[in-house]
Amino acid sequence: MDSGGEGLSGSERNAENLTAVRPKAASALDAVNRRVWGDPRVIADYARPLAYTDPGEGVVIARVAELARRGPVLDLGVGAGRTVPLLLPITDDYVGVDYTPGMVERCGTRFPEVRLELADARSLDAFADERFAAVYFSASGIDAVDRDDRALILREAFRVLRPGGVFAFSTHNLSHVAVGKPPWSRTVLRGRGFRGSVAHLVRFPILARNHRRLRGLSQTGDGWAILNDLAHEYGIVIHYTTLRAASAELADAGFVDLEAYDMISGARVTRAPETRHSWWLHLVALKPTVAEPLPRDGGASLSLVRGSSEADAPLPAA
Repeated sequence: MDSGGEGLSGSERNAENLTAVRPKAASALDAVNRRVWGDPRVIADYARPLAYTDPGEGVVIARVAELARRGPVLDLGVGAGRTVPLLLPITDDYVGVDYTPGMVERCGTRFPEVRLELADARSLDAFADERFAAVYFSASGIDAVDRDDRALILREAFRVLRPGGVFAFSTHNLSHVAVGKPPWSRTVLRGRGFRGSVAHLVRFPILARNHRRLRGLSQTGDGWAILNDLAHEYGIVIHYTTLRAASAELADAGFVDLEAYDMISGARVTRAPETRHSWWLHLVALKPTVAEPLPRDGGASLSLVRGSSEADAPLPAA
């Protein structure tokens, strides 16, 4: 069983956890993003009633419900509680966690009956091995940390999942046509429509200043990049990945049977060209029912795509 809080009501446990957990020391990227998530204006915005972020999320939550079979669900990055009413109907044992105290406090106010923890997805020490049937990380929250810490999140999700458990998350898509474009890019303006373009131009001095301030944190690798993102007025720095690289990192963490879904249509996708207009992808993967040694090349997904171009590399069949 997970530690702490036994016998407490949801609201009592939530209040206790707000002071019981010390956040992880922040890198430069981490500090930038934490500052944004902790802004009272952002917390208030995230507390607005909202169902699915996009059609793809609806498809994936239905898939999680099917695979988890009402088993315990861990909601990583619960924020101010948007996903609570989406996940409560599919489980009899819900736990939500977030690393931002203000978010956890607001979520606890909105949903005092649920169990919430102030916790960092990179270190889920409060939970025993194989505690959950499903782990869900919405809103591309996994992208808010650097490359090494992303691997820690995958390993922790794998650890707390039962054999056969499902890990579902969204992640920003490096194959999108506007990735990495500055605020003065025509591609960015075209994607915003008339009203969005007007608002963009009105806020342009702030957008440009933020972009120039944060673009120095950018990094690139094989199939991934860390870039200044246009969300929050170009105020955050996040991780992007290709479909191939996401398949490889999940395989490296021990997951199998990857499924990928488009955010716009909710359709299942297998190749990068199918995702050019999706800012993020929804991914579903399973923890094997029995321990299986990884191939020497690092995983089945890697062996299927090594030596192929991103455009031609299919995902492994489910």
